[in-house]
Amino acid sequence: MRRKGNIPLCRETNLVCAVIVTYHIGERISECLKSVVDQVGEVLIVDNGSDEVTLRALRAMETYSRVRVVYNSRNMGIAAALNQGVRYAIKQGYRWVLTLDHDSEATLGMVDKLLEAYRTLGDDLGIVAANPFDRNAQKFQRPDGNRRTGYIMAKGPVISSGSLIDVAVFEKVGFFNERLFIYYVDNEFCLRLLRKGLKIVVCCEAILLHSEGLKVRKRFLWRWIYYDRHGKEAKYYIARNGFYMTLNYPRDMNFGYVHLRRTGADLLKTLLYDQERAVKARYILKGFWDGVWGRYGSLNPQEGAVRQAQ
Repeated sequence: MRRKGNIPLCRETNLVCAVIVTYHIGERISECLKSVVDQVGEVLIVDNGSDEVTLRALRAMETYSRVRVVYNSRNMGIAAALNQGVRYAIKQGYRWVLTLDHDSEATLGMVDKLLEAYRTLGDDLGIVAANPFDRNAQKFQRPDGNRRTGYIMAKGPVISSGSLIDVAVFEKVGFFNERLFIYYVDNEFCLRLLRKGLKIVVCCEAILLHSEGLKVRKRFLWRWIYYDRHGKEAKYYIARNGFYMTLNYPRDMNFGYVHLRRTGADLLKTLLYDQERAVKARYILKGFWDGVWGRYGSLNPQEGAVRQAQ
């Protein structure tokens, strides 16, 4: 990595390419785009086969001078779409990639504050991440995110939205893992960074407005528990990719135990509380089974499953 002091005090933001992956987001994509377009050199939107409402909104976005849209004919998965964006940024000579979820919003000056971390902290930075504020829960997503100044050296993964990455990092650790398709893609990438000795830093002042999925509050015996309202496909990928993490990162952040416990708890809560309990339980079990047998890629057979040896 480059040493501190080597980054000239020019418009470094012009060397940043923001990559946004869209999927059935509709007109709300304009909020994400408008929040970041004036903070970076270019915005690349990679659409994963969205509906007509989203496509119409994206065609309107192309009127911006520094916006380009790539239209995939089908859902390639979050990892493949992010990799499309990263490869584009490298080819165009950008120095940094900023990855964003389609429903996130960058606050004013967020990118400048992320770049400041590279000037300040110097060597061995894998990711400089924004500080996500959950709009649904109305609180910072990280327990230590209430700090408004300084940096947090993260000991584990950060979310991909709001992550600023030097393109040289991809030469060291590789691209996002397309076998996972969706879910745990950011976790797996972060753990590879940490294994290579690269640092993950959260910039407390760089606030990202983010939306975590809504949780349902349910009573179980004498206590309240929270249940994630995921669809059946999401439950499949979470169970399957959780097994992948268990198999490949069993001792990193105690991931093996954490993900096995999560799969079991999700199955129990689905059986207890979900109106589609039978269907969703089958998808959880299928995800776990496919993980055991190394069946990865897309669940949709028309998009083609990927099976590779561990």
